[in-house]
Amino acid sequence: MHNFNETINRFNTNSAKYDGARERTHYNDLIPLSLGDSDFKCAKEFKDAFLDIVSFNLYGYTNLNKDFYSSIISWYKDRHNIELNEDNILYTQSIALSLDICVRNLTLENDEIIINSPLFTPLCDAVLLNKRRILKSPLILKEDNRFYLDYAHIKSLISSKTKMIVCTNPHNPTTRVFTKDELISLYKICVEHEIILFVDEIYSDIIKKDIKFYSALNLESIENKYLIVASSPTKTFNLMGINMSYLIIKNKDIYNKILNYIDLLNLNNPHAFVNKAMYTAYMKCAYYVDELNAYIDANEIYFVKELEALFKDNIRIIKREGSFLLLVEFKENMEKFFLDKCHILLTSASSFDIEGNFFRINLATNRDNLKEVIKRIKLNLDSL
Repeated sequence: MHNFNETINRFNTNSAKYDGARERTHYNDLIPLSLGDSDFKCAKEFKDAFLDIVSFNLYGYTNLNKDFYSSIISWYKDRHNIELNEDNILYTQSIALSLDICVRNLTLENDEIIINSPLFTPLCDAVLLNKRRILKSPLILKEDNRFYLDYAHIKSLISSKTKMIVCTNPHNPTTRVFTKDELISLYKICVEHEIILFVDEIYSDIIKKDIKFYSALNLESIENKYLIVASSPTKTFNLMGINMSYLIIKNKDIYNKILNYIDLLNLNNPHAFVNKAMYTAYMKCAYYVDELNAYIDANEIYFVKELEALFKDNIRIIKREGSFLLLVEFKENMEKFFLDKCHILLTSASSFDIEGNFFRINLATNRDNLKEVIKRIKLNLDSL
């Protein structure tokens, strides 16, 4: 079993989440529950795999090997009951870069791309920096504290200039895991209007108990002509420092167009650890995913109970379905309270273009860290 309770000091390790946040805030005792990586050590199998590379002590140009592809194929078959072939898969360095490449090669300047809001900023940058227009389609927050796609609004945005819809599933930051029927309805809109559906599924293996994840790749029974799926093991296995992701494209015309561009920019030589990382994650560490999900679920139960007891009617908890994130809404802006009083850094709503006093909280940390967060809130609650 993996020890998710281990306390790890990530300061002074060049951590973007810890050292970067402390540099911006100047609080030496800061607890960041913000940036989307976890505070857990990787599974022990990664250390063993990487030591093989380090002991060789030569880090020249690296090619993708058969293990890279077979690992992805095996994972999708075992975890999602999806059949893939090697020639469906393209290596890229990140999800944001994957979208950037697709936008550059499948749309033209001033074309329109629909993205659901709340928005994940790096995906927006991939659109805007390529001089395409973003059309925002807000998700609807209903009384059950879940966000839903607004199909009527999406349809109302579509024009002859609309070339792509970008969807994240599970959604960041709302954590919604869209159902089979929801995805089918969205994809039918794309097929009807000949629009590409780009789906970011990076959080697809971090799913709350009793929630069913349904990959867009299962939509091939309708038609796969307009579908692109992007994913990566980096969020699940805490490998964000190793730049690796992949695109899954079954339309050969689109596949070849993207492949040619990747070859043109010489983006097909991965980091020296990528082959080992992919194989180790998907072929040796399934147990880690199951244990991680159980730990995140338990963190949520503890943390939500404490928050609701402390803030009572002044907080609304959005139902978590996927990812290690939690979205909460307060009746007033609490940013200064958390940061300046408690020295706790959360991600505010302004980062996601969402109205209201929403905050995104990263639950992928050890339980003692969350207990310290609650302790600080209790000590400073009277200052509100």
